[in-house]
Amino acid sequence: MRIKYNLQLNTIILLTFISCNLDNSNDKNKKHSNKVVNENIVSCKSEEKINPESSEDPILINTCSWGKYKSITTGLPDYKGRYSFEYQLYILDNGQAKPIKNDDIFNNKVKQLEQKINAQLKKEFDMNSKDQELSECFEATKFNNYSINEMGITFKDNNQIEFNVNYELGGACFSVNNGSVTFKLTELKDYFK
Repeated sequence: MRIKYNLQLNTIILLTFISCNLDNSNDKNKKHSNKVVNENIVSCKSEEKINPESSEDPILINTCSWGKYKSITTGLPDYKGRYSFEYQLYILDNGQAKPIKNDDIFNNKVKQLEQKINAQLKKEFDMNSKDQELSECFEATKFNNYSINEMGITFKDNNQIEFNVNYELGGACFSVNNGSVTFKLTELKDYFK
């Protein structure tokens, strides 16, 4: 399942490679547990690819690995150079990356996690809707709670996980069309499988 979101970029993103030590154990009997979560090691690589539709704005790809999971975030620019992002999670199985649904990395407490994420997203949404410069964008819509599978999820440097949603506010409100919440992996250790 690919999930798309928009984001206004105001800076040029340079090709970077950030690497941390990652436990790549080949022990097939090793189960994913809070031990992996407690190691909290995320390794990310960002790259730019030539965009066949624009010589000025590259396609941005950020790949992050954590334990036996991988997230790939792909940024595609529009004609104004604004980026929309697609998110996909994978599980590494016998050296192969297989696409998974977002809820595949969480245990049976996923509903509690959704409440926690939605509470923070709503706080951000309400704050933006009261801002005089942004309030017009939020007048015609109200906050809806999102399920974990409706969110874009990506692992981040500094051993974090980010949850993204699209409010679908329209092109004139592109810069505030998305909400995101970031947690340290250790903060969510009780929710991972």
